[in-house]
Amino acid sequence: MNNETVVINEKIIIREQMLCEPPRFAQTPEIVFCDGKAIIQYQLLELGDYVDQTEISGYRVDNIDISNFKYINLSRTSNETDSRKVDITRDGAPCREIRLTSADVGKHIKVNIKPKHNNSETGQGLNIVSRIVRPTDVVSDRVMLNPRTVVVSNEYDMELGYFTVRGDMVSGRSFTNANRPALIAESTGCGIYYAHELPVDNMSLVVMVEPEDESGNGYDKPRQYTDIYIKYDPVTSNGYALRIGETSDQGKTVFCLYQIKNGNGTPISNEFVSDAFKPGCEITLQVKNDVLSAFISYDNGEDYTDLELRAKTRGNNYGGFGFKYMGDVSEGYRVALKYMEAEY
Repeated sequence: MNNETVVINEKIIIREQMLCEPPRFAQTPEIVFCDGKAIIQYQLLELGDYVDQTEISGYRVDNIDISNFKYINLSRTSNETDSRKVDITRDGAPCREIRLTSADVGKHIKVNIKPKHNNSETGQGLNIVSRIVRPTDVVSDRVMLNPRTVVVSNEYDMELGYFTVRGDMVSGRSFTNANRPALIAESTGCGIYYAHELPVDNMSLVVMVEPEDESGNGYDKPRQYTDIYIKYDPVTSNGYALRIGETSDQGKTVFCLYQIKNGNGTPISNEFVSDAFKPGCEITLQVKNDVLSAFISYDNGEDYTDLELRAKTRGNNYGGFGFKYMGDVSEGYRVALKYMEAEY
């Protein structure tokens, strides 16, 4: 139930407001594939002026016997042993679309969908299973992180084709824009990684990262840093990274390209000291013909800064990427990951 607080004769009285019964589906929900997405189609009866807050969780299913599943299974939870959650509804905004990647090919998409609006209880869940994803259903070689819907549980194994969190990261909001979702670092050493399932030669990665400290420093203690990984295997911790680290130059940070071998980093480029690590910082990493390039820009509408780093790599066939924060997580020093998209 919802509580309504009113003031009568200077006394605070809390009135209990009973929630409505959950809405019903107009027809059986279904999953259709269109424009490279799995789209969950449904319609609620008796919605009226209420706001749809249907709770949808998405899963990738490696192998499922649909004949036994009977297409729809009434359940409040999804307990398949051969599936892993990939998307979740947050902030009352139903997760109606799941972008398909090459990792989905040959597998099913499943959703657990629970009808709800802003003044109702949550209804009984339905588990809906798609047909097998075909190569023609995937229209892009891009893999994009959606901070609003990504699963941030750190209990999953590092599996190919999934985003996996280590440490504590929470889905929240940009420090400078309350309307923009972001992943907030909540523990030192936390990070999120994508293990690509196919070997690749070249790739690019665009990242928008926002320090809570707007001075350009971002760190309050020595040897603190943020790593952004590319051509990286998160299972063995091998690949390459752009490291944004602490420097004694107040109000600035140092940028440098690193080779990561078994989790240990070695600089492979010159260092650049810059104030570009501020809200509005955008980073593009690219590996082409065994050359790693980093382009860093900062634009707040008034000041514009950019710099470029390059280094020769030894080459690998990894297509993974990721983000790790090794800084302070006290309020005022945290970092928000607003955007991360890889293209192959």
